[in-house]
Amino acid sequence: MAIDVCRRGGNQVFSLVGPSADEGLTATLRGRVAQSGFSERIVFRGPLFGLEKWQVLASAEVLVFPTRYRFEAQPLTIIEAFSVGVPVVASDVGAIGELVDDGVNGRLVGAATVESVTQAVLSVIQERATSDRLAEGARRTFDQEHSRDSFRANWARVIAGMRK
Repeated sequence: MAIDVCRRGGNQVFSLVGPSADEGLTATLRGRVAQSGFSERIVFRGPLFGLEKWQVLASAEVLVFPTRYRFEAQPLTIIEAFSVGVPVVASDVGAIGELVDDGVNGRLVGAATVESVTQAVLSVIQERATSDRLAEGARRTFDQEHSRDSFRANWARVIAGMRK
């Protein structure tokens, strides 16, 4: 997907962050990136922690989460992206559709194919107004549903309901 977006122009830089679950696949992907000529724009960062993780995430225009795992529950990575106002492009599998509201705080794709994810990413990054609107939606989603204040308010409602 990153190679396809780079081929279509623009100057996007992609940071692939996280541990490798399959070193063979990672080696193949590194080879494809090298052959594409986009090694300067597609960077394999590995796992990041602490301040470095937050700096990379906060500087992103979009987080891409193209999982095929059908039992995805509530990936913390998506909530972290929302917390810094980064919209998410993700597969509509498991409970991800409960987090990502298509067109509000990101984009959902039915099947995580290279073309579907490429099109969704382009739909976020090609127009500044769309990117800004989705970023605002991401932050609003975090504030309303996942922030410390929203958890406190929700727990207070639960406890109050139990006392009746």
